[in-house]
Amino acid sequence: MKNSKKNGFPRAMLKNLAQDISKLISTNEGCLSILEIIEEIPYDVRADVIEALSSFMIVLWWDFTTSSKWNMEKSLKLFATGP
Repeated sequence: MKNSKKNGFPRAMLKNLAQDISKLISTNEGCLSILEIIEEIPYDVRADVIEALSSFMIVLWWDFTTSSKWNMEKSLKLFATGP
């Protein structure tokens, strides 16, 4: 398998991960699954993998992070003020 010169991760592995994320990103449950997938990546290479994924999916990643931020803010607001 050919490695990317920039980050050392096999491009096919990154492409498969990007495809999985793009399928999951459209639902709240899918976003939670993405977080679980990311948590399974070893911590010492997690940032590098996420950076390498950016070459595949800038728009989808932006949607995910924006949605996650919005959901987290909403949850924190509910937690702080009560139901």
